[in-house]
Amino acid sequence: MKKRVYRIHFIKSSFDLNEDYDSFPEQDRNTISDMLPSGYFEYNNYEGKYTLFIILKPTEAERYSSILDDNLVAHSITDISEDILNGVDLNSALIPFVGSLNIQRYKSFKTKLEKWIMSNLDIDHILDRINEVGMSNISKLEKKFLDDYHI
Repeated sequence: MKKRVYRIHFIKSSFDLNEDYDSFPEQDRNTISDMLPSGYFEYNNYEGKYTLFIILKPTEAERYSSILDDNLVAHSITDISEDILNGVDLNSALIPFVGSLNIQRYKSFKTKLEKWIMSNLDIDHILDRINEVGMSNISKLEKKFLDDYHI
């Protein structure tokens, strides 16, 4: 099963969630740690609430959410894969939350996200996007896909 891109919103800050995380059973802490490779980006939003973007298989996302539920951590998880493939510029949305402490994690996530996008694009999707928004308005990655496309 292919990986998807998820946004997970929490009602607490990362600091408060770290306290909750410390009380998780060891197995749950290990499972979550194993799910957080370099393919994620995290920040506290303008309201001080923790937000996580992660690339996971759907079964892994379900497991992650289930662990949070089992440990009474309020959250919402949204599959934003189609939004990203349909032109939502996640990188631009994340830039305001990038600073000196998380720049490397952002760069790593951006690289993983671009690889994910390229592996999930196809010519039909690109042609549909061109019909919807015009050639001049497709993303740089979509243009790169077209440049690299061979019949």
